[in-house]
Amino acid sequence: MKSQEGISTALVILLIGSLLVAVVLLAPKHNNTLDVKRDTTAEDTSKKEPQETVYKLKVVNVEGESIWPFGLKSDREGDLYKDGTYIHGGSENILYTIAEANSMKIGDVINKGSLKINVVSEEPKLLPFLKDAKYCETDADCNTNGKYCDIGSYNQYANFVTFGCTALGNIEGYTKEDLNNLGCPTGLMGKPMFSVKSIAHKCVDDRCTAESINLECDKP
Repeated sequence: MKSQEGISTALVILLIGSLLVAVVLLAPKHNNTLDVKRDTTAEDTSKKEPQETVYKLKVVNVEGESIWPFGLKSDREGDLYKDGTYIHGGSENILYTIAEANSMKIGDVINKGSLKINVVSEEPKLLPFLKDAKYCETDADCNTNGKYCDIGSYNQYANFVTFGCTALGNIEGYTKEDLNNLGCPTGLMGKPMFSVKSIAHKCVDDRCTAESINLECDKP
């Protein structure tokens, strides 16, 4: 009898052990999985770069005279860009800056020396125009805007001011050989002297393109 009872007890223990193993194997693991996903999401969010935007600024020189405001940058202001309304020497101009979103408030006034800078509005749609002088969405976005001393088709925004070129630089669509073959009189460094008579602009695949540039030799 004792041996039979021992065998029965062993079978019961073995059966209970098997059931416990089955319960452990079949137990849902949803809580652990959710915890891992939640941690991963938090990690990805922390790695996101700050979102950029464009702020439109009204810059006034309280002393009544203005040049390009070199050194205007601060912790809140990035590179400055002008548009087609910019007047060199004007006491009041509109400029744009690329900055971190929410780093400025509309109506803010920033004083830097003789300059009074008013934050006029936020213009996020201008971001691709400011980052790429060739960017466009329609033909109307393109104009005869020189990039430094180069001539071609660009949008109206630029982060520099050209004070004057003693000789024109590269001409879009023309090689150096093409320019030399114009037969124009030469000037500084032997470069041919000519003026741009007209440019036909076209926005092609979001790029300002000079379809044709008509040049005219300067008089000697």
